[in-house]
Amino acid sequence: MLGLFALEIQAADVARIEDARFELRIFAQQPDIWTPTGIAVDKAGRIFMIESNTHLPKPDYDGPKSDQVKMFVEKDGKVASSSVFAEGFRWAMNLAFATNGDLFLVQRDAVMILRDRDGDGKADAPEKILRLETKGDYPHNGLDGLTIARDGWVYVGMGENLGMNFTLTGKDASISGDQGGHIFRCRMDGSKLERFATGFWNPFSMTFDDAGNLFAVDNDPDGRPPCRLVHVMRGGNYGYQFRYGRSGLHPFQAWDGELPGTLPMVAGTGEAPSGIVWCARMGWPEEYSNSLLGTSWGDNLIETFPLRPLGASFKSERKILARGDQSFRPVALAAAPDGTVYISDWGDKEYSVHKKGRIWRLTQREPFHQSTATPNPQTARLSEIAQVTAKSATPAKAVEALLQQAASEDRFIQRAAINELTTIHSEALLAKRMAPDPKARLAILLALREQDFRSPIGILKRFLQDDDESIRQMAMIWTAEKGLNELKPDLLAAVLQKPQSLLLLQTYLAAEQILGGYKKNSVWEQGSSGADLVAALLKDEARPESLRALANHLKGAAQKRPIPGAPVAEPAKRPQTEGEWIAAIGFGGDSDTGQKLFFSDKIGCAKCHRVQGDGGNVGPDLGVIARSSDRAKLVNSVLQPSANIGPLYVTHIVTTKDGDQYTGLVPGKQAPGKVTVIPVDGKPVEIASEKIASDRVSELSLMPAGLEAGLTVREFADLISFLETLK
Repeated sequence: MLGLFALEIQAADVARIEDARFELRIFAQQPDIWTPTGIAVDKAGRIFMIESNTHLPKPDYDGPKSDQVKMFVEKDGKVASSSVFAEGFRWAMNLAFATNGDLFLVQRDAVMILRDRDGDGKADAPEKILRLETKGDYPHNGLDGLTIARDGWVYVGMGENLGMNFTLTGKDASISGDQGGHIFRCRMDGSKLERFATGFWNPFSMTFDDAGNLFAVDNDPDGRPPCRLVHVMRGGNYGYQFRYGRSGLHPFQAWDGELPGTLPMVAGTGEAPSGIVWCARMGWPEEYSNSLLGTSWGDNLIETFPLRPLGASFKSERKILARGDQSFRPVALAAAPDGTVYISDWGDKEYSVHKKGRIWRLTQREPFHQSTATPNPQTARLSEIAQVTAKSATPAKAVEALLQQAASEDRFIQRAAINELTTIHSEALLAKRMAPDPKARLAILLALREQDFRSPIGILKRFLQDDDESIRQMAMIWTAEKGLNELKPDLLAAVLQKPQSLLLLQTYLAAEQILGGYKKNSVWEQGSSGADLVAALLKDEARPESLRALANHLKGAAQKRPIPGAPVAEPAKRPQTEGEWIAAIGFGGDSDTGQKLFFSDKIGCAKCHRVQGDGGNVGPDLGVIARSSDRAKLVNSVLQPSANIGPLYVTHIVTTKDGDQYTGLVPGKQAPGKVTVIPVDGKPVEIASEKIASDRVSELSLMPAGLEAGLTVREFADLISFLETLK
């Protein structure tokens, strides 16, 4: 009894649930399980969990020499028995059950099936269906994501692999490349291997909704938060390529559909998202029926993502379901047949294995019920476009029909049309290169590029002279990719041609740099940004005066689309949600202007916060805030100051026996017989202890909400850009 009570108190101290209709309790913990990663539950309700022993072990680590799959049997919410189901793995990441009952495991270099044919509770020798050959050796940026569709396709996520060459081999096919960040699929025996989608940093977890839509959570490059939830379509390109730097800010990269032909995210997530599952299959309350449930390892959160249809895809704003302390590091999720969700918890912020860890059990307080929500039909809309080619009598008619689809405002429909155009012979595509609609010309360019058209110089010369800026931009990227130095004069003419933009200039400078033979070095690895390239241009007096004058003109102009480091234009509709604010400011903003705003009376940040020795002492010192908070977290902190309050900055409401009330911080050290309250003006108030009637803790931060209401969108971007410099 005492042991059970202690376990519940510990669970409440580690993590708390935000929706009172649910309970979150520890099911198992060290020493029964430590540093767990993947989790899966079979039809009998048995829980299978990967225990990692090989993830960056320190020299003195004395645990097992290999990763293990442990099996737990539950009874009345507790562990009835546990055993080692399989072992001998290295850098094992995720588990998934197929509908036929086979258990699949993915480790960095392989996907394998674990079967127990004789029913003795021990797996037979693993059967490998996929093998990855590469010199990449970081534990969790190779093969890691895993899910299995009802129709038997096995989907596997692969991280950026440090941009190293790789070959992935299945039963009857191999795929090679030098850029990680893909989702592959194959049949359950490893046959029919294909690249399903590309352009990821590290799609660590995937799941399907009831209609067959595939979703993945993707970790962010070093300098381009937030991490993202994406709707994954076949042939989709999600914008990231490791060859252009870790930061993700190079002009040839996209993270939220910024480049033509790339797809936007559904929502931003917390840091290091590691698990995702479809809520409807757990029989949760109706408002969760069209939602996804995810984990954030880095922000100590369990999140939900209510989906709303947007064209052929979705958008969402994340909501917090549970939050924990620094030891709460949720990784994977799996739903049992009765709707219970089991969650693996790494147990510590330390990347090295450390013999800490937990399994959590998330349940409803009310009885299980089955959702009656209608599943999302979006996948059908995209698959219809694939029928255009088959139904058309000639390639010319197919191209004509697909170009009509490519003119859609819906990015997913555009992408589906481009995918089909790549299957048509280049002669039929070239016949439409002069189409009057710029979206049609852009689709032709993208399709030819993805076909790896072998004689592109002539067509690129034409595209570099196009009136449409996006066409010239993508022609510049294609020119650099092919190393066509003979087109350098055409590139310069293209950037000087109107209409012009800072983004086009940055793309030109990046293409020029690559064609000049620029080699990877430490700066490149961290990622050149367009802002860096423009700054270098302005300092180089040997560059053409026309180009430098253009850079000076564009650098101070507000951008219709947010560009890193550039002023942000006021959008037609003011942002209302956190996601809209992040989208509106992008990576734009001027840090110098933001610094002036921070210390101004307009918003009064410096009245409470100290930066570089200046400011107040009521709130935390923000001098190095950017070391632990990326851009998305900074936006969240300003928009929702009460979402995550540090223990030293909890607001107290102290009421005296005379009816006076004081709201502020209460320092840890107090004079005998007195209580000191520091209100928002920073002037301490001392109250005799005997005069206090109550001292109540508030759930609201002392920092007021609504700070953004007094700022333009451009000013908000400037403020966030300044906070980003505080390292």
